[in-house]
Amino acid sequence: MTYVHRAARWLDRSLVGNAGTPRAPDLWRLPSVRPLSVASGTCRLSHIPGPGPRLLFAVDGPNVIEQYQGLQSALAGRADLAIVEPPGTGGSRPSRTFDYSGQSFVDWATEVLTHLGPRVLVFPCYLGFVAQWTAHARPDLVTALALSQTPCWADMAAWLDRVDPRGLLRVPILGQLATRARRDQLVGGWYRASAGGPTQSAMLTRHAQACLHAGGAFCLASLVQGFFDTGPPPPVSHPVWLAWGDRDRTHRYSEPERSVTGSTVTRFGHTGHSPELEDPEGFVTALLAFLETP
Repeated sequence: MTYVHRAARWLDRSLVGNAGTPRAPDLWRLPSVRPLSVASGTCRLSHIPGPGPRLLFAVDGPNVIEQYQGLQSALAGRADLAIVEPPGTGGSRPSRTFDYSGQSFVDWATEVLTHLGPRVLVFPCYLGFVAQWTAHARPDLVTALALSQTPCWADMAAWLDRVDPRGLLRVPILGQLATRARRDQLVGGWYRASAGGPTQSAMLTRHAQACLHAGGAFCLASLVQGFFDTGPPPPVSHPVWLAWGDRDRTHRYSEPERSVTGSTVTRFGHTGHSPELEDPEGFVTALLAFLETP
């Protein structure tokens, strides 16, 4: 990793408020949220114990943990629910050595699972690849995969070219400066294009921008600069469920049936990129039905 790449990551890292300090107290106001310190960084974790399947939801930026209160209500008394923001998302501060590569995300997921114990990985979008890599590397820590809006690797590469047609985000330092200068516009534009409708877009935008203004971040430039050199995930032996929101215009050319061979696909015709947040009751019903299937 060159000095330029390290400097670029520092620019993103400097946006995220320090956990538990006066710099960003509002990032820790939810009673269920606490810091989890691992080698990859200090992450915001919500853990609500309960009966039923042990679930680990990972947050796909610019989504933030505050948006999951509807999902928490839908799963109350029905699951042991953990929700975590990966480094560089929301209020989770990456360590100096976290480089956003696929391996760094696998190391992070392994650290979280070592802390929480084996779980169903409910990982959306690019984090669905992290779930597959982790299941392949540490099958003992994963009981099943429940992905959301995760296309196949080729469709993901095409998606990146569509959302970053000039390659600006992929240029170290320049990408970080561009996203920092326009972060509110980027977040608002993302939800207008990806959410299922104006109501969902407004709700998601409000929570995400409040987190950004409280000291959080979404290190998008560092993510695209580090993540996509890893290559597609290998096959996994675990059961795989894929939720797909049909109204996500950013993925209108992606084919969910091509995502993971042998997966069970449930399409949500009325939601966009985040069916777990846009229709938590419907998402939970479908997810638990899948997990209960022999």
